[in-house]
Amino acid sequence: MPHYENITITKIVNWAQEIEEGKVLDYLPITEKEILKLPRAYTGNVIYTVLGKPFDDWVQLKIKERNELRKQEREMQIAMDPEIMRVFQASTTISL
Repeated sequence: MPHYENITITKIVNWAQEIEEGKVLDYLPITEKEILKLPRAYTGNVIYTVLGKPFDDWVQLKIKERNELRKQEREMQIAMDPEIMRVFQASTTISL
């Protein structure tokens, strides 16, 4: 789980509280102050173990959101001629 500004422990725990009636809180310390002291990897592993794929999907969504924002901020998007794109896609297709 990357250390991005939109994937903080607070945001992770807030999201997890809303899923499946907050059952993940049964596996974490009672107070937010104690949760924030836990290693990030531990918190992520506990939440993933309890919630599984929905947590993974949420993290992947946050990663995509962050990457899109960075592309826009730094103007890193590439404009490609449609004909060149078609040729490129055709050349990367594997034929069996």
